[in-house]
Amino acid sequence: MEKVNSPEGYLIDPVKTYFIEKIRAKGIEVVYDKAQADYIAELTIVSANSRRSFNWVFLFLFYFWPIVPATTVQGDAIVAVRIFDINGQEVVFDQAGSVKSGMWFFGDFVSGNSVKRDAALDCINKIVSRLNIR
Repeated sequence: MEKVNSPEGYLIDPVKTYFIEKIRAKGIEVVYDKAQADYIAELTIVSANSRRSFNWVFLFLFYFWPIVPATTVQGDAIVAVRIFDINGQEVVFDQAGSVKSGMWFFGDFVSGNSVKRDAALDCINKIVSRLNIR
């Protein structure tokens, strides 16, 4: 793994760790010395966004804002993976997108970071499942 790029810095470690975990599960050995590597991977989290939908029914009927019982938070991510051989030739390029959502009690106080992370990890699942290197 040469590098991981992301506009959201907190996503780098979980996505990198999860990618390595999934690669190892496919029986591919992961080394940390570039001189020993047959392939070099580069991960890019192209985008990661979240949005929250406000439950206006509770505001109009019960006047309970900001303590809205259930708010849906949705996150989406796009992740790209490039793999190079020892000569620097790109042998794999793949990209995937995913959308995850969650409904939380008192969701107005919950950060969208967890759904963005879940969406990015789902992208890694999609990419690694299609990955075929010899």
